[in-house]
Amino acid sequence: PGVRKERGKSWKMTEFVIKSGDLVRRSDGSLGVTVSVSGLEVEVLFGDGLREIVDVRELEVIAFKPGSEIPANFVEMVEAYKRGRGFG
Repeated sequence: PGVRKERGKSWKMTEFVIKSGDLVRRSDGSLGVTVSVSGLEVEVLFGDGLREIVDVRELEVIAFKPGSEIPANFVEMVEAYKRGRGFG
């Protein structure tokens, strides 16, 4: 970690630890499941069924807790995805 210059601005480098299968929230509030991670690009399957490539800096990993404010249909999608990928 250090400071990196980009277009005349400086910003602090941080380490992002996002793995395939993580539940994430995009900066606009959309929830999704990470499908693949490549550098700063993350492929995310969002609750509406769309897959998008998103900059890792726009994402926040959130703890998966049944019964939380996450909509039930999204929880079901996550569970099905995890079972399909052999996570549970």
